[in-house]
Parts: sequence; C-alpha cells; structure tokens
Amino acid sequence: MFGMIAQGIGQIFKSGKGLYTAIAGDKGAMQAGLHAEQMSVHQAYQMEWAAQAGKTGFFNGLVDAANRLVRPLYTYGMISLFIWCAIDPIAFTMFVQALAVVPELMWYVLLTITAFWFGGRLLEKAPKSIKGVDMKVLDAVVKSREQMQRDLDTGVSEQKYQEQMNSTKPLSNASVLEWNARHKNK
Repeated sequence: MFGMIAQGIGQIFKSGKGLYTAIAGDKGAMQAGLHAEQMSVHQAYQMEWAAQAGKTGFFNGLVDAANRLVRPLYTYGMISLFIWCAIDPIAFTMFVQALAVVPELMWYVLLTITAFWFGGRLLEKAPKSIKGVDMKVLDAVVKSREQMQRDLDTGVSEQKYQEQMNSTKPLSNASVLEWNARHKNK
C-alpha cells in the first residue's frame, strides 16, 4: 500500500519536473548551448585575426587605427570641453550659443552616431529641444571676467584696496602687493 502511494507521489514529481523542464528549459542544456556559442565566436575571432596576420599594409593599419580611435577621441573631446569651460568661459559660452542655432534634426543625427559608438539608449531620452545660454548670464560672465582681468592688471581695484586698508581683517595678497607698489617709491 505504502509502495503504491510512494510510487504515485514519485510519478507526480517526475511529471512536474518534466513540465518545469518543458516550460523553463533544461539549465544544463542551456549552459552547454551558451558555451558552444561563445566558443564559435572565439573561433571566428581567431580565424579573422589569423587571416589578417599577413596583411599589415599601410591602408589596413590606417583603417584599424581609425576604427580604434573613435571612442577615445570622442571621450577625450568631451573631457576637453569641461577643461575649456574652466579655462575660457567666455569663448566656451559663445561656442555653446552658436550650437544653439544648430537644427534639432542634426542633434538627433549626432545622437545616433553617438549611440552607434557607445551603445546607449540615448534616443529614448533625447532632449526635445536644446536651449541656449541666457544673454544676461553671458553679459554677467563677460563683465566679471573683465573686472577680474582689470584687477589682475592693476593688482587690486581702488575700491577693494581702500576697503581692505580700512578694515581690521588681514589683507589679501593683492592688497599687500598693491601697498608695496605704492610705497616702494616713497
């Protein structure tokens, strides 16, 4: 009696396992298939490189270099934009304003090329419009830069010099240099 019950339960589990394998697949067979696929990819790469081993001409080298330089040049170019922004914000701001007049369709072409090289889903999250820099912000940056340049040329502005001379706080380096320059000839 117990043997029949045990045999019945065994048949239920066996059919359940068969049903699970039919739905989810056999994990061992899947892993074997993935391994075979990876090995065939590696063999294809080996055959490609073996075929190119004798072809080391100038043109092949040039094409290989061009293919390998796209990503690093693009990446370093993007990093250089941040450096340029820090070094010369006025020229960078004018450059960005010039980019604001580029038609939207051309931005999508650039994003498509970027997506091709970097594989992201950029077009799904692409901005609907590119906004330029506000002219008031640009004017403020230009005025600030001009003031900083004047302060560097003259040492310190007269107003700041007088404020620091009348203050009890320690003088800035520029004010000390200005004081030395004014009292050098006395």
